[in-house]
Amino acid sequence: MFNTLIKYLNIIIFLFFSSFVLADGNKLIVLGGASTKGSFWPVSNSICNIVNKDKDIHNFRCLPSVTGGSVYNINAVLTGELDMALAMTNVLHEQYHNTDDGKSLRFLSNLYKEPVLVIVKKEGGIKSFDDIEPSTIINIGNAGSGERVLADKMFTIMNWNKTNFSNLTTYTTNESIASFCNNELDVIVTAIGLPNDNYTYLAKECDAMYISLSDRLLDNFVEGPFYAEYNIPLELSPNNTEAAKTAHTNIILFSKHENSNEMINAVLSSLFKYFDEFAESMPLLSLSTKEYYSSQSIQIPIHSGAEIFYQKQ
Repeated sequence: MFNTLIKYLNIIIFLFFSSFVLADGNKLIVLGGASTKGSFWPVSNSICNIVNKDKDIHNFRCLPSVTGGSVYNINAVLTGELDMALAMTNVLHEQYHNTDDGKSLRFLSNLYKEPVLVIVKKEGGIKSFDDIEPSTIINIGNAGSGERVLADKMFTIMNWNKTNFSNLTTYTTNESIASFCNNELDVIVTAIGLPNDNYTYLAKECDAMYISLSDRLLDNFVEGPFYAEYNIPLELSPNNTEAAKTAHTNIILFSKHENSNEMINAVLSSLFKYFDEFAESMPLLSLSTKEYYSSQSIQIPIHSGAEIFYQKQ
């Protein structure tokens, strides 16, 4: 239901904006983000704002789109609903290597690091993974989201059977924040770039803190090619007395090989031309570098347009 509503919304937005695109001669790039409460959405807005600065030069206009997250974005790029989008490295890798359609996916750029976050109440009864019980109310994310993929992975590693948990919820990011603050959730499992205004709000207004991944989870995450160890800085987790130990993945800007080199060049050339402005548009983008953008952190092919662009840098 959620994904269907997003599809209809995107169609309406596309039809509305397409008249303007035709009027000014620009070609439209539809860029997939995620929920308006996550980090994908403001990042996708920042990308489009930067691309549109030079729309009269490269003749492309970028339009950000609200979506269901990484899994939705990948499927929508493959079907042509989106031209490019953001996704978590591990989700993109699995789709490329494990499906026939996924073979057309192409890497464009790294954007930022995204740590795995397990959020609980500071004054609640959960201080570590050992405190999580079958009755614990855990949000595992909506279907098609990166959060759901992450939660499924964590349950598999821990040998937890979902049928043994009586209080699993499948809220979107917006819903999970509201429920947590209303004391209707014990645990939020997510991955999001930090700092993030929504999770700063959770800490200040809703008593949120992070707990470390269990040793079993952390060892499993970092033994693969997608994650590295990461300690959440105390300045980003004011309710923690010690840094929570977790792992981070990379957030990727991707497309598919059928999309033109001209389109890809328009986006990457804008990001590099206005690099400082883009980095300053959001705190979570401020630590990334041009070298990080162009370093291929995932085992899928790079788009030919991106490869040509980076060779010229």
